[in-house]
Amino acid sequence: MKRSAVKELKKKWFKHNWDYELSHHSTFDYSILNEIMYIKRAGKGENLRFSDCFIMADTETSKSPYRQDNHVCAWTISIRAFDTNIATIYGHRPSTFVETVEKLLINIDADKFIIYFHNLGYDWVFLRRHLIAAFGEPEHQLNTKPYYPIFIEFPNGLELRDSYILAQRSLEKWANDLDVEHRKAVGKWDYDMIRNQDAEFTPAELEYIEHDTLAGVECLQATMDNLHKHVYSMPYTATGIPREEVRKRGRENRAHDSFLKQVFSYDQQKTAEDWVYHGGYTHANRHAVKWIWEDVSAYDFASS
Repeated sequence: MKRSAVKELKKKWFKHNWDYELSHHSTFDYSILNEIMYIKRAGKGENLRFSDCFIMADTETSKSPYRQDNHVCAWTISIRAFDTNIATIYGHRPSTFVETVEKLLINIDADKFIIYFHNLGYDWVFLRRHLIAAFGEPEHQLNTKPYYPIFIEFPNGLELRDSYILAQRSLEKWANDLDVEHRKAVGKWDYDMIRNQDAEFTPAELEYIEHDTLAGVECLQATMDNLHKHVYSMPYTATGIPREEVRKRGRENRAHDSFLKQVFSYDQQKTAEDWVYHGGYTHANRHAVKWIWEDVSAYDFASS
């Protein structure tokens, strides 16, 4: 049976037979994740298998009554596959977060396993020591700033991605803009309360941490569907979306051939560099010194 037919059968089964659940990490039945399929990257001639689902994780932190630094007091992981929310798993400690990720890796058959965080840089600060202890030093990492990673890849195939740089908006606005089923439960978490890692959550607090990642996986699928992408081909950043569209239109309209017909020769390029002012913050041309221009005015300082 073809993969597409198998996926459609599983999609129907989950729709009619599976009830989404919010579950503590110690009581969740991880074996249901064996049903999640993998998908291979099309047209690349490789056998790398990606987990065909969306997973988003999040942490909540609390101030310590004894120290100035914060500590993780809650975390959630939401899983969505076959157009269905499978589960949201929650816990308190970074150590149990990593143990849960290990169970996901064991039960989902794939070589490449992607977990999104909405503002990865923040969560990475609190989880990195535990993740590195479990999975080793990351082998690939791309940052836009020293402490702002876009993605982090581990040797075992686990990849952490930042969804904030893809959405370019808060989770609350992202969910509202895409009109997904679940929204951020604004106002149901008291950020001034001091919490330890053994405190029980109230129903309102559980709803808050649950919706942070549940809305996230729904937004990720809505974005994928709108862009006609697959899990493996999702752009890393918002700018990747128009860049891919430009490349696509360029290929369709032979843009490279057009560029080669218009590009300057070496002599033309040198002349242009000698006479055209420096772009951006405009200043004097180094090849035209000691020239005096009269009656020069500018609309603003940057243009001067």
